[in-house]
Amino acid sequence: MASGLRLPERAMLYPPQITIWRDVITSVFELLELAFSFDHPVLQRKKGGLVNIRLIPYTYRFIGDECATCFIMEFCYMEARYATPLAPLNGCP
Repeated sequence: MASGLRLPERAMLYPPQITIWRDVITSVFELLELAFSFDHPVLQRKKGGLVNIRLIPYTYRFIGDECATCFIMEFCYMEARYATPLAPLNGCP
């Protein structure tokens, strides 16, 4: 490796493919955090609640169906944390 170039420490702990997936998942949840933190245009009102119109399809495209449950759980957690009326629309408890 050339002098002055260093991989992040976590990149050395995981095979390259896993590191990439971890980064994608992290960036998706950072976008979700941003959407709930501010009055973000990706959220629209529908049926008396807020519905995310961009982040859900984006997440499914990159994470895949096998991880849909963990995304919905995180989505419900964000709903509870920010007290927005998303839970009834997403089947959250």
